[in-house]
Amino acid sequence: MFRFVMLIASAVVILFTSLVGKVIQVPSQFTSNGDMVLVAPGLYYENLNFRGKKIVVASRYLTDRNISTVRSTVIDGSRPTYPDSASVVLFASGEDTSTVLIGFTLTKGIGTLVPGSFLGGGILVTGESSPTIKYNIIRKNSAITGGGIAVYGGSPTIAHNALVANAAGNGGGMSLDRCRVTVTHNVFYQNIADTNGGALIIGTAAVEIYNNAVTDNGAKAGGGIYCNNGFWEIKHCDFFHNQNGNFAGCGDASLGDKRTQNFNMDSADVYMNIYLDAGYVNPAAYDFSLTCQSRLIDAGAGIPETHPLGGSHEDIGMIEYPFRVGDLTIDGRVNVADVIGLINIIFRSAQVPCPIYAADTDCDRIISIADVIVIINYWMGRSESPCLFDLK
Repeated sequence: MFRFVMLIASAVVILFTSLVGKVIQVPSQFTSNGDMVLVAPGLYYENLNFRGKKIVVASRYLTDRNISTVRSTVIDGSRPTYPDSASVVLFASGEDTSTVLIGFTLTKGIGTLVPGSFLGGGILVTGESSPTIKYNIIRKNSAITGGGIAVYGGSPTIAHNALVANAAGNGGGMSLDRCRVTVTHNVFYQNIADTNGGALIIGTAAVEIYNNAVTDNGAKAGGGIYCNNGFWEIKHCDFFHNQNGNFAGCGDASLGDKRTQNFNMDSADVYMNIYLDAGYVNPAAYDFSLTCQSRLIDAGAGIPETHPLGGSHEDIGMIEYPFRVGDLTIDGRVNVADVIGLINIIFRSAQVPCPIYAADTDCDRIISIADVIVIINYWMGRSESPCLFDLK
């Protein structure tokens, strides 16, 4: 079990007077393996080195699940103690998956010197480390390679993050080299590389990339993803408006060839990647929630972790849209009111819910009498739903 170390900004002044403005360094000095450190909203000038500790460092997003908490808990890496170690966060001592970073905005890092280059402005993972990095906004960092995140050895889990307006020579948003990595449910937005891979560059690595939104990035080659080497699988992602190509060097003509359709009946390549505007709520304010009209809803792979909320498929991007199939009245249940609502849509031209998939109870992406039959049978307990919504 985790032992909680509660760090609240006002209390830190009393308990650790010398650590004001250095709150995040507390994990490496005062905690033990298995501890959890909760950090209050605020601006912290810090360059955090986990030093091999198996701990969870989290903002209050861990408890409130409010994305505004991520935006308001900021670690600014612009004042490093050592100029050659200027990543905002460093994992370099063999950390494993029990080492977790969750719920922060990381900004103004310029990378850490690894022989030959500065890597990972926002986060550097090296030394065969395999931490878990989730629900962070990594913005306006820079490095020679991997402006937002650089992985150089190890097998981290990188999920549900937004990499925004980072810059590098190669891999503006992220670089992956000498590693085995799963990159899922991330947003890559307005990252820039001088040369290759505006959003992401893949070196000698084995990489799974799925359910990511890669939009509005730029580079001389591969504004989206540049494949320099390695083995990769890119599926169920969205690519849109990336300068000088969504892909370069990947050696697979099927990527980007929209010859089929995905679950939502949108044009897709054979890997179920789509090429549409993401439909974010307010990306200028780092709000990468999806509007209810977004085509990224239900366009991902697998059943949502938030099921029964989240529809019948995962969404593409950072944050799952919270709707329930069959719950047209949005009261948290599937009941007779929803049956009546669906009948009114079909026979009386009543307003269709947003997202429209809430009314598509048989998952064929057509609203028809068949959906009425499915919802009645399911509500009465006569049959299972193919769309995985909860009974009553």
